[in-house]
Amino acid sequence: MTELQNSNVIDLLPPNLKNDPDIKAASKVINQTFKDTVEKTNPLKLYVNIQDQPDEVLDHLLWQSHVTFSEGSGLAETREEKINLIENSEYIHNIKGTPAALERVLELLNMDGKVTEWFNYGGDPYFFRIDIQVKNKGLSENNITLLENLITAFKNNRSWVDVINFYLVSNAKVHLASLSYFGEEITVYPWQQTEVQGHAVARLGSGSRSTETTTIYPKG
Repeated sequence: MTELQNSNVIDLLPPNLKNDPDIKAASKVINQTFKDTVEKTNPLKLYVNIQDQPDEVLDHLLWQSHVTFSEGSGLAETREEKINLIENSEYIHNIKGTPAALERVLELLNMDGKVTEWFNYGGDPYFFRIDIQVKNKGLSENNITLLENLITAFKNNRSWVDVINFYLVSNAKVHLASLSYFGEEITVYPWQQTEVQGHAVARLGSGSRSTETTTIYPKG
């Protein structure tokens, strides 16, 4: 399939018209008109370029996607949260009325939600409780009301809220550092003789000499 901005009218004409000077001139004008039209309509590709849309357009797309004030748009405080709701609106509406829908829409609003059915904690039939972690945002009375409306909008019609537990969570980066400094000082003095040892060999000897003289005279 040929895209409009890359199409050439002259290629669509029969051979007998392609060489007509007037037709060729008109084709060039039409080609340029096509390209100009495509360039002007590109910003209207709202979903393709949703990251570039201003907040006013995002608010309109939330309404167009049937994400009402009580269905999450009232709690969407950032562009990221609004875009999350718009891009996932079809999915959360398809599973509406289930615990998964409620947990998912809270996740899209940067909150963690956990639904526990009555038979998992020994509650009354058709009741449920929900734990909600509110991350990096305040929990005003207005926000509590909006969360209650959100739960009502996405819960099963036959189910009733038993308990809502709110947990405020603040995430922050903690930078820790440690430093160890060790030193050693060595002093070198001129060499000195501190001990003298002498080694010698002693040889001892003794001698004895005696002389005995015997004189024999003639007898008589």
